[in-house]
Amino acid sequence: MVISIIGLLASIVLVSLNSARISARDSRRLSDMQQITLAMEMYYANNSSVYPAGTSAQIETALKNANLIGALPHDPVSTTIYTMFANGTATNYCFYQVLEKVSTQYAVASDRGAGKRSSIPTALNVCEPNL
Repeated sequence: MVISIIGLLASIVLVSLNSARISARDSRRLSDMQQITLAMEMYYANNSSVYPAGTSAQIETALKNANLIGALPHDPVSTTIYTMFANGTATNYCFYQVLEKVSTQYAVASDRGAGKRSSIPTALNVCEPNL
């Protein structure tokens, strides 16, 4: 009887711990998006009002060379750089990642801000938080 009670309590703790881990990873994703947006906006302010353009690797190199970021943050689960919508341009950029807790919400970083979004970004010029 004692062993079954301990087993039941342990399973309850593990379930709540997993939920806390998911929330922590989502919080990190949102924080990472703020960090990307801050670095991109600082680059924009220091470089004649243009963003670094190209692939995520090219953008990461530009931000590193400007001493604005050590490396682009990566997803805490997959350890890959966050998804980038198409290639960034001198006037637009969009990074995003689906959130674990609510799989229909996305963390976004774009020239229009950083935060949560209720649907996957479909174009550079509409990549913005809306929650």
